[in-house]
Amino acid sequence: MNYLFYLVLNILIYFIFLKLGFSLFKKKYWFPFRVADLFAFFSCSLVLLINYYYQRINLELLIYLIVVNLNFLYIFFHLLNLVVTSPRTKIVLDIYSKKKVNKKKYFQKYNYTYMVNQRIKRLMSNDQIFMKNNKYKIRKKYGFFSIISFVFLTIKKF
Repeated sequence: MNYLFYLVLNILIYFIFLKLGFSLFKKKYWFPFRVADLFAFFSCSLVLLINYYYQRINLELLIYLIVVNLNFLYIFFHLLNLVVTSPRTKIVLDIYSKKKVNKKKYFQKYNYTYMVNQRIKRLMSNDQIFMKNNKYKIRKKYGFFSIISFVFLTIKKF
């Protein structure tokens, strides 16, 4: 059995499902994951299970490829979050894609207000926060934020 062939084929199929997932689900989240990432992982794993069922691949290869797919899920989750959450990465990508950036125009578009609004929009789309009486509030199911806040505030004091 040619493991390299199946590995390359699996990678190709994973990328196709990832692209399809982003086309179907856009930036929708099932906190903390993007639905597109989960769609790619489970769809690709389903293809592997079907191949295992019809005895095109053995159990060892099935486990190996599912572990590879779990690694892809982990890698893409963090890689794409890096781009989304890091202002430095966003700035570097903007400069790279435009080759030259007018500082004054760029700061008009990409400023502190823009960054905060984007993060609030993301927190609301993930259903982590909501607005009531013109104030943002944390959902009760995310009570661990109070623990995280306490830890960060304590660290900040040092």
